[in-house]
Amino acid sequence: MSLDLGTSATALAAFEEADGVEAPSQPGGVGGFLSDVIVDLGFADRTLVEDTVNEGRQAGKAAVALLLERGELNSEQLARAIAERNGLPFVDLKAFQVDETARQLIDRGAGLRYRAVPIAFAPDGSLVTALADPLDTLAVSDIAVMTKSDLVSVVAESVKN
Repeated sequence: MSLDLGTSATALAAFEEADGVEAPSQPGGVGGFLSDVIVDLGFADRTLVEDTVNEGRQAGKAAVALLLERGELNSEQLARAIAERNGLPFVDLKAFQVDETARQLIDRGAGLRYRAVPIAFAPDGSLVTALADPLDTLAVSDIAVMTKSDLVSVVAESVKN
């Protein structure tokens, strides 16, 4: 069971003070296209992104994938943009102190499959889970069932379980 964003924002209030955690500028998210968020955050020039979007349409490939392939965007920038777009905290797993009890709630195989790792417990007892794709409802649902926990989603660049 996943908590809605309003509840998760409350559950994460103290969590967002931890090292390696960056709160979104707008807790409800900015919505819109991910490519616009990438530009707004200064990760890529608008002209480059627009050209890449048009090229991607013709090639049948996502603009973000093309930007990554060409080195115009890196995976950390992408994760930060996803977090900002969805109003979720970004967690730098190299700087954040992962709670080992939380981490062990799912096995390595599930973590790799869902590109997710439980990293902490929120003050309300919810399981804070770092995901590469917080909109992957199957991952969120399956992890909630496996752990028998309410989940609070955060975004991380690369998830290693």
